[in-house]
Amino acid sequence: MAKMVGEDGLVIAADLQDVMLRGLMKRARRAGVADRIRPHLTAPDRIGLEDRVDFAIACWVIHETPDVDAAFRELATILKPGGRLFVLEPKSHASEEEFGKLLAAATAAGLSEITRPRSVGDRAVVLECPLASP
Repeated sequence: MAKMVGEDGLVIAADLQDVMLRGLMKRARRAGVADRIRPHLTAPDRIGLEDRVDFAIACWVIHETPDVDAAFRELATILKPGGRLFVLEPKSHASEEEFGKLLAAATAAGLSEITRPRSVGDRAVVLECPLASP
């Protein structure tokens, strides 16, 4: 992601585990992109970011959150108007029914489904935050 955003972009890497963030930053330094990444340690029940972002990825994490509805509400506040959220959940943890419940929580938080990318072992969706009111 840090290579994709370019020299003027910023990636906020949010994780619950400090060891994961340290490992990420070690790899980023080796790749020469550490200056484009800001690690952020989350709480178990809250992301806790004040920033607004254009794009967010939730990879194999939503099914583990203690309150899915609250997670999507917080993600919706983090996204800029028109911002997108890519959600990827393992089929082994998110049945079609469970994934449907995740999507219902996202919709209740004000996010709209844009597309469902194909994924062999996972369920995926791209959601969008509504544009600001005129």
